[in-house]
Amino acid sequence: MSQYTPFLVLRYIVLGPRAWVLLVIILGLVIGLAVPLPASQHPSWVWADEECRGILCQRPSRIGRWVWRLCGVLHASSIALVCRVGLMHVLIAGSGLTAYWTELRHLVWLPVADWGLGVLGWLCPRLLVNPWYRDLRDLTQRAYQWSVLGLGVCLAQRWLNLGPTGLLVGSVVACERDGSRVEMEAVADADGNTTYRVRLRGEFSFAVTPRDTFEKRLVLLWLRLLRTPGREPSSWGIVTQEALAVVFGVNQEEISRWQKYLREGHWAQLLSVQDKSLLTDDLRQQIVGVWATNIWQTAAQVQQCLAARGAGVAKRLVEEAGRQSGLLHIRTALKEQLVNGAEGLRPRDDYVVQQLFQVVEQLQARWEGTQATPEERRVDVTALYQLAGVAVPEPRLEKPWPWLFQIEHWLLGAWQSVEDDTVHCIYCGSDQVAVKSKKPRRKAYRDAQGQRQTVEVYRYYCKNPDCRYQTFTNLPPGLIAHSVWTLDARLKALELYTGLRTTYRGAAVALGVAPTTLYHWLEQFGAEPLQVVALFGLVRSSGVVGIDEKYVKVPKNDKPAGKRRKWMYVYVAVDVHTLDLLHINIFPNLGKDSARTFLLELRAKGYQPRVVITDLSPDYAEPLGIVFPNAVHHECVFHALQTWHRDFKDTFGSDYAQTRPELFQLRQQLDRIFRAKTRRTVAQRYAEVMAQRDRLVRAEPRLEPILDSLARHYPLLVNAYDHPFIPLTNNATERLIRRFDQHYQNFAGFDSLQTARFYLHLFELTYRFTPFGPEVQPHLRGKCPLELAGYDLSQVPLARYLREHGTCPLIPAVTEVVPK
Repeated sequence: MSQYTPFLVLRYIVLGPRAWVLLVIILGLVIGLAVPLPASQHPSWVWADEECRGILCQRPSRIGRWVWRLCGVLHASSIALVCRVGLMHVLIAGSGLTAYWTELRHLVWLPVADWGLGVLGWLCPRLLVNPWYRDLRDLTQRAYQWSVLGLGVCLAQRWLNLGPTGLLVGSVVACERDGSRVEMEAVADADGNTTYRVRLRGEFSFAVTPRDTFEKRLVLLWLRLLRTPGREPSSWGIVTQEALAVVFGVNQEEISRWQKYLREGHWAQLLSVQDKSLLTDDLRQQIVGVWATNIWQTAAQVQQCLAARGAGVAKRLVEEAGRQSGLLHIRTALKEQLVNGAEGLRPRDDYVVQQLFQVVEQLQARWEGTQATPEERRVDVTALYQLAGVAVPEPRLEKPWPWLFQIEHWLLGAWQSVEDDTVHCIYCGSDQVAVKSKKPRRKAYRDAQGQRQTVEVYRYYCKNPDCRYQTFTNLPPGLIAHSVWTLDARLKALELYTGLRTTYRGAAVALGVAPTTLYHWLEQFGAEPLQVVALFGLVRSSGVVGIDEKYVKVPKNDKPAGKRRKWMYVYVAVDVHTLDLLHINIFPNLGKDSARTFLLELRAKGYQPRVVITDLSPDYAEPLGIVFPNAVHHECVFHALQTWHRDFKDTFGSDYAQTRPELFQLRQQLDRIFRAKTRRTVAQRYAEVMAQRDRLVRAEPRLEPILDSLARHYPLLVNAYDHPFIPLTNNATERLIRRFDQHYQNFAGFDSLQTARFYLHLFELTYRFTPFGPEVQPHLRGKCPLELAGYDLSQVPLARYLREHGTCPLIPAVTEVVPK
């Protein structure tokens, strides 16, 4: 302990009554630790009694002497043992460490163990000279002493309401060497502030090599804090500014400014290593005020604005102010999200797409996580009335008649309710209708031979309050309001247009109508069709879906001017085993965003594929992992070989088979890898080729991209081997794209993006309902893709029409004699 310990004790006495209590506790601990067990000293007083000695000597055996000695030791040490055990119990209970009561209660056995070892030493005096006994006895005594000290400190800290460092505040730590002395203490005032004081006594030398300007500045400021004893902190130091300026080579004004920064806590200015221009708080606020008016300005533009206002600021300070205030980070984030164009701020396309993807994923996750919607059940009210024995009330009008119609009914009796169930509202389907007039109207139409015919129809009044229309005309089946052409004529137009793969102008000539008329007919068919789940209540798929894209030309669109402005891309998703067209859509650009949107639309239709087959395009890997994470991604083997053939030709020339026969042999080895029957053979041939990679690359470095492509795509190509459901190629998708291309080449309606989408819907409608002809495989003939997928189309009129009718013209062609 330091020789200053008595002074510290006196200092605590001066502090107040708490110090007295603390002193009493410390004295109690010292007494409890200092009083040894009587068993630890030789009990000469036991043997001093002559009577006892005589009695002991009269004992006939050694056992008697041991018993007598044990009784004396127990009698002499029992009081000290009880005191120590009681002291330990009091310290444990008063320390406040209730959370560790189970562990701390075992400390009570330390004085017991110490007492037991002492008793054992009296019984066997030979143990007193044994080294291990003495070490064990010393260990138990030290453990007991440190436990009493620790618990005593916790007790004093808890009872006096002191913090963790409350017992150490005001202490002095002294370090001595070579006759010199350093005393350090921390003193806390009434406000809770701590002042650290250091006293130096003796001879000292201070040597430092600053690594930068900042460290040199810290050394200078530390020297300015050195003061002689008795001087206040605000008084002059022993080291003057003049001396520091001479030694460190700086100006006194700079030292004064640094001390000001230190006193006022301006750490940004103090940490600045620039000698001339500094970024003060006022200057930073001025820069931020100019930059905040237009955050799109660069640092150079802000510098020019400040110069125009008479404040010349370096560009470096402008950038520093932007970093400290966060304006540069805000500007960077806004530039990633927005574009400042001539029309003002607008969001970036890629940023909007990513935000929309996040919203779609959240909505789909919420929709997929909810329970199924409850089914509608209709109750027969008439049966309930009969069971209750109540007369069934007469049906009343669901919607009150207008007052003029009521007067007409009362006076003239023109309105009559329809008794049969053959007439329904053509808008809402309600059977609560009434005849509006007994006088029929004549409806003109063209029959199958193109002749003009008429039929009598009647007007009816709909009494459904939810119906938007009050009256309607009951037309015979096949007739369309406001048109002389029947539904059969429009279906024939659809059949001619899609079946003959002609233009809408050619189909219009065959039907004898204007091209614009036929175009409007097809446009009505080309409206976005209902989802299959809406028609049949479920979706059917084999789980193996092929995806591919085809570029088409759309002259009128909103794409920016560029080399490929007019070209857009049609994505298709085809069931590989049923040839059903699951989804089709057109996108302005080719990339990951378009692929992800297309896959999200496919998932929104209810499809969850197990396998997705694509070409080698890198745009599908990441979107597939996000939209269909459980699906197996397989790449078409034919597309892979075709890509590598093209790479060989582009890299080494079209005649490389004659000029570089070793490269042609390597290409044949690549083809041979994927012409195997089993996956084991594919893996073996692939290993043989990759074993030659280093040698081939050294001989011809241009082979490295091709071999890297083989290694990158091999895991997505080999997964089809020995798998019964994954085909090697994407032929089903390619077959559908060829059929689409036959229509697209003759179609003259891809004028805009709207007409392109209209045709895609029309193609989807006719493709899925049209049966395959005799040119396909036998098991596909006479069935449409929806039937191959397992849907029942017996109740769908369009499917029956396309199956039963041929592609003969609706109006016979006019025969004329061509002169020779």
